[in-house]
Amino acid sequence: MLQRNDVLLKLDGRDIESDGTVEFRKNEKTDFNFINQEKNMDRR
Repeated sequence: MLQRNDVLLKLDGRDIESDGTVEFRKNEKTDFNFINQEKNMDRR
């Protein structure tokens, strides 16, 4: 469980960069919240 002041380094197997981005496609990055949106779409 996440607690206040925890730092996420990886989410769903993807490294989270210090600027809060993850690799989306080769040489393209997007905000790490994209992973949550992507997962929610898979559940529908």
